[in-house]
Amino acid sequence: MSSLKKNLKILLIPNLISKYDLNQLNKIKQTFLKFEIDSHIFNIDYSEENLRNFLKINKFNIIFAVNKSRPNWLSKKIRFINWFQDFYYNSDDKLESFLESDIVYFYASPESFGVKKKPKCFNSMLYPGIDSNQINSIIDDFGNNYRNIDDYQILDFSICGYMPAALLVPFFELHFRNYNYDEKHFNDNLIKGWFTDLTNENEKKYPLETYKNFLVDLQTIVETNYIPLSGYLDVKKIASKVKKRILNMFNFIDTKIFDQIIPFFTTEYSRFLDRIELARLLSKHSTNFGLFGKDWTSYSEFESFSSDHISSEKELFSIYKKTKINLYNNTHGLGMHSKTFEIMINGGFFALPKSKKNYLRGGINEHFNENEHFVTFSPEKFDDLIENWMFNTEKRIKIGDNARKLVVSDHTWEKRIEKILRDLNK
Repeated sequence: MSSLKKNLKILLIPNLISKYDLNQLNKIKQTFLKFEIDSHIFNIDYSEENLRNFLKINKFNIIFAVNKSRPNWLSKKIRFINWFQDFYYNSDDKLESFLESDIVYFYASPESFGVKKKPKCFNSMLYPGIDSNQINSIIDDFGNNYRNIDDYQILDFSICGYMPAALLVPFFELHFRNYNYDEKHFNDNLIKGWFTDLTNENEKKYPLETYKNFLVDLQTIVETNYIPLSGYLDVKKIASKVKKRILNMFNFIDTKIFDQIIPFFTTEYSRFLDRIELARLLSKHSTNFGLFGKDWTSYSEFESFSSDHISSEKELFSIYKKTKINLYNNTHGLGMHSKTFEIMINGGFFALPKSKKNYLRGGINEHFNENEHFVTFSPEKFDDLIENWMFNTEKRIKIGDNARKLVVSDHTWEKRIEKILRDLNK
């Protein structure tokens, strides 16, 4: 492995130019440096043209990318590693692009993502990691003084995660789905803007109320094909229904607005349904919870409980420690997420919905034990979570500490980079 390391020069390509994605790749870059491996982050908007121009003046022999296909013009001398952190309705097409010398990683098992095609190259699962340096846990701060910990933990529950598309909230009091479509609404100009981008020689112009009805139809497709907090999202099934509705109305589908609408309704909207369902579940059981993330503050029903996006990692980790029960959701039923490791490294108590997918290859039960490192809950029996865990600080802290020890042992970025280097040697 040492001779391999000396010759590596790696280009890291994020999924999007966003703080989350760049921060993750920066952790990977820092860890590669610990292994004396040179890497560089491609921190401009991704396009194949931008990449081609960049590679003309910069030389790399490995590209490590998130949610990208291998460009067909890329030199065969460059090995391409792609990490599917999401698997979209059309991601199977990307699997055709890889060479035998490449590597494909999935964030979870291919079965959980609904992957139908098998790539011709080596493929495996790669989870995110955590940087454990200088992160104190609750035990580090307070020892076993459970009374002081109980006073410190000022929130019963918290949800940390952004809320996409506040304008599309089901039953939101100002949403046009609760009014006649021909009534004026404060979102009218926004919707007009979306659909003025439609370009097709056979395009038929529709009145605004038709576009409103169309958007609500797409919401309804997702809402009738996905049960919130179930973890059983069938992206391809929903995509098929969404595309059929688009074609029925417009007779064409190949345009920029639909390139944005289809991924949103097949992937993003269900996440939104999960979080709104979880927040409303908390509203029935608690008056002491926090909702942290972009756009939560725009919902009047949660005004007393919401805060905006937390950009500081230190502040976010403080929330995990100040919360008695940190809640998590995932539309694919996956638990091996960066947020899981972030909560656990702080000794936070972690709860996620009960799902059979927890026991699949790549599920949280493959690496952690329920009631030893984390707990699950059923939305219909949420009282049990409160009764069993809310009022027993000692039990919660011990479980959080067990999880932290296992994360430090097995789930650091160093462990992930070691795996990548082993796989490159295969």
